[in-house]
Amino acid sequence: STGNVARVPVFDETRLLASVDFQGNDILHPVKTPSRPKGWRFHAGDGLQISLAGKRTVADLSLNQHVQLGLADQQSPVMISADTGMILAQEVRSPFPGTYRILLDLVGEGDTESFSKLFGQEFSTHLVYFQFVDKAKQIDQRSVLAEMEITPLLASDRDAKPARFVFERQFVNPNPGSNFSFGLGLGVGLELRRKQKQQAVLPAGEAMLRAVRFQLEFLGKEVLKDVTV
Repeated sequence: STGNVARVPVFDETRLLASVDFQGNDILHPVKTPSRPKGWRFHAGDGLQISLAGKRTVADLSLNQHVQLGLADQQSPVMISADTGMILAQEVRSPFPGTYRILLDLVGEGDTESFSKLFGQEFSTHLVYFQFVDKAKQIDQRSVLAEMEITPLLASDRDAKPARFVFERQFVNPNPGSNFSFGLGLGVGLELRRKQKQQAVLPAGEAMLRAVRFQLEFLGKEVLKDVTV
């Protein structure tokens, strides 16, 4: 049988991630969804949520469809376990050794007390590069290669655009002339981890992170002039 080539997108070597601005339908899937087709996957522990959200105004910022991360229930107290957490992540398309740059546009929304407690006291927030450790390529089976902790901020009326966080990292073999391998594949993501390793009950209150755009750039690989083949 033959397929319709019109349905096959034009190859773009700069398109490392799908749906970087979270637009479209059926773009966000829970962990354990098969790894193909590639796209955004998430895992949220008990009492937490990661979901698509529609257009919304936060302070003076007008947001299109985006991903929200926070408590599953903001109207009632929520119990969270000592080891709970959440991650929004995606497998990188055809990664090469070299230097990569994550650019995350993030908006914080909520009341000051609840936001500070959730994203300041209870959870730390990280941009991560990771390697898959299982052939199924599930985001809960990963080994972190590099990470950067970030500090989310509440949006204010003075903000003209979302806060941008940038994390650049080089992945090359330290031995000149040797190759670097990502093994079963490279992934990138936004991860939240418990700071306090004990069960807690969080009071009702609004506190949400809103991921507006998550982009990955490949900056290339430095050529070592003193290496001969």
